[in-house]
Amino acid sequence: MRALLPAPADSAAQVDIRAHYARDWIDRGGLRMNFVASADGAATAEGKSRGLQTAGDNRVFTALRDLADIVLAGAGTVRIEGYRAI
Repeated sequence: MRALLPAPADSAAQVDIRAHYARDWIDRGGLRMNFVASADGAATAEGKSRGLQTAGDNRVFTALRDLADIVLAGAGTVRIEGYRAI
């Protein structure tokens, strides 16, 4: 697999992802969803979603999970990916 976008600029690495997603969260509340898919629409690579994620995707997933009251994942995904309690 190859990335279709160029590497991020140095300033992008300094962005506080958690603060970005936390803004207005307490006042407005709501539902947030996040997922990764390939250009052809696949949600997995070699049976796992981790093969599609970049370091940036992982930073966003971590921030969203840290801010969430509830994290919902399918049973098959939990078994295959080896998820643990957060």
